[in-house]
Amino acid sequence: MATLFPSFPKDQEAQRHLNSLKLLADLISVREESSEILTKTRAFLFVLGDSPYNHDYVYFRLHEGLSGDYERLKDFYNHYIHSQGQTYMLEILNKEIGDFHDYFNDFQVILHHIDTRSKNDPAYVPANVLLWGLYCAMYDRKKLKAYVDKAMSILVQIQTEQSQSANN
Repeated sequence: MATLFPSFPKDQEAQRHLNSLKLLADLISVREESSEILTKTRAFLFVLGDSPYNHDYVYFRLHEGLSGDYERLKDFYNHYIHSQGQTYMLEILNKEIGDFHDYFNDFQVILHHIDTRSKNDPAYVPANVLLWGLYCAMYDRKKLKAYVDKAMSILVQIQTEQSQSANN
């Protein structure tokens, strides 16, 4: 029996969580200069904040395409970063995070709230997986670039499919 992909809850708390992601993306967008990785991270955060309600197929496809990456990134983070202790985690993060540094604390608060709710609400799990993938990737700039590049390629692929479908 197939498992249905969960719809993101529509209660006020859930709406606040998604709005927080979009607000963080908006904060990043007003930055005068940003790297390609920060720009793609901002786009990822905005799409994740918007798609569960407005483009659920996009949300599904992002989860489908990135959940395997999350598993690998989680293993990397747990084995090479978290297990080394808090001081090491901060040292690596400060070295690797780049221009997302100014937004990391806000991101971490949002992730904490979504993670907490996902422990009791399975409808939160896909968003939690996507955000934890991003979080774990932040400890290695190459992994972060690969993660956000893959997210953008999924979005481009969806757009191409929709354009082809509209032309047929």
